[in-house]
Amino acid sequence: MSETPNQEHHQEGRRVRKNTAQSKPRPQNHVLTYLAILFAAAFFLLLMAYFMQQRANREAIDGLTQSVTSIHSLQNLVEANEALEEENEALKSEAARLRDSLALLQKESEALREQAEAAEQAKQAMDWFWQVDEAFVLGRYSKCRTLMASMEELDLVKYLPAESVTDNGRFSPADRYQEIYDKLH
Repeated sequence: MSETPNQEHHQEGRRVRKNTAQSKPRPQNHVLTYLAILFAAAFFLLLMAYFMQQRANREAIDGLTQSVTSIHSLQNLVEANEALEEENEALKSEAARLRDSLALLQKESEALREQAEAAEQAKQAMDWFWQVDEAFVLGRYSKCRTLMASMEELDLVKYLPAESVTDNGRFSPADRYQEIYDKLH
């Protein structure tokens, strides 16, 4: 039998298709493989996102812990500052009180110094007075006048006591000096 070329070609095409169909492996389900890969990638991405979120949470917690520590430190500093301000106020009032006490002590010291100077002047005046009185009693009137002039130059006359220290009814040193002065001048 002789076949036409068209038929031959047709038969040949069947054979090739048959061979191709037989040589073709069974179709595998590529969709399932693709889905499994996508599922694995999605799972991997979710796992990475979870760990990244955990890390971010840890950093946030560490930041908050540091903030809380900073707030406690700041609060401690504020309390310490308030305590120092109170102590400063107490020290200022203590310093003011001490300044007042110092001023009072300086006034008292000045008064005591003036009293000591007056006492020293009174002592010197009495020393001169006894020399004047002795010179007058001994009749050495020129010596008495010289001593009286020196006493007046040194301005000691005003330091002679105006009251008698003894109860013998005699003149006070100031009165006795005036009596001698009146008799010699």
